[in-house]
This record gives sequence, C-alpha cells and structure tokens, in this order.
Amino acid sequence: AEINKGNKPPIVFTGNLNVERDISDVRDVVSAYQKLLDSDIVSGVYNVCSGRKIRLLDLLKFIIDLGDTKIQIEIDKDRIRNTDASIVWGDNSKLKAAVEWNPQYKLEDTLKRIYAKYSM
Repeated sequence: AEINKGNKPPIVFTGNLNVERDISDVRDVVSAYQKLLDSDIVSGVYNVCSGRKIRLLDLLKFIIDLGDTKIQIEIDKDRIRNTDASIVWGDNSKLKAAVEWNPQYKLEDTLKRIYAKYSM
C-alpha cells in the first residue's frame, strides 16, 4: 500500500517465497480461543489454524495485485533461513469437533481489508 501511494520505491525484498504456510485471521484465532475457554474442556492440545496452506509467493502476488503499481520482487539471500520448513500447515479437525469452531474469514478478504486500511 505504501508503494502504491508513492511513499516507497516499487521493490519488495523477501526471503524464500516458495514455502507454504497456514495463515489465519486474528479474529478467527481469538474466536477459537474464546470457544475453548468457554467450553468444559479442561486440557488438551488443539491446533488453531485455517487448515489451508498458501505459497508465500502467491500471497505476495495477491497483495501486489491489489494496487495498480508495478512492483519488483527481489530475493535477499540474507532473508533466507536454512532451517525453514517448506510446508507448515495444520489440521484443525479436533478443534472443530470439540467446540464447533470454523474459520469465518477468508484470507483474501482479510488481505483486502488490511490493504484498504493502509491505502488511505
């Protein structure tokens, strides 16, 4: 958004964008925590996650496409971690069954909302 407003040069420096991550809207995370706290569950391990993975390159391209500025993506070797897992994504089926929770916010809609806020 800052690039599109002309406040920064049209280049983004990144690390490895060929990894996949499970990304959740914080409102969904808080909702899951609240449901767990309000339940009769006294212990257990629950994955609070979207259950959906997305490649970071696709995520960045989606964000860039929200604006109308041509933006260059530049890989910065210093931002690449040798220990990065190629895929990090969770299974939320236990959480869904325990407290009837489901993510309510699509990642794309969340990104559009954030972008719009910072585009003003």
